[in-house]
Amino acid sequence: MTAQKRTPDIEKKKIMKVLTFPLSTNEIAQKGRLAAETRHKILEKNREFDDVKTKYKGQIGALELELSELLHTIKRGDEERNVECTMVLDYERYVVSYVHPVDGEDVTFEERPMTLDERQPELSLARRVERLEKTVEEPAGTA
Repeated sequence: MTAQKRTPDIEKKKIMKVLTFPLSTNEIAQKGRLAAETRHKILEKNREFDDVKTKYKGQIGALELELSELLHTIKRGDEERNVECTMVLDYERYVVSYVHPVDGEDVTFEERPMTLDERQPELSLARRVERLEKTVEEPAGTA
């Protein structure tokens, strides 16, 4: 317990209280240096924060694009895949089919009408042979 002095008209107690003191010139200069250092630290932290924000925005943007593509694929119910397949030229029906095995069975994924060149395989083959003969006759780099 703190010691208290008592006189008939005055009572004194030791307590803790925040009081306002005027600053000296040196104290003002010191507080100014601390304020400048603190401002510098704030600017550094804001730059670091902006760098991190930019990094995460890029990552979030990439994830949002991936999500959008996935949802679009789900909505369509199909997706394009680069796979090895068999191109079937049907000269009776004049159609070209693209076949790929699924669960051990050949499945036609796409069918389209033949082009004029595809309808005339001999002519198409003759053109290819003609081009091949030209490349054999002309040494590489002279064309």
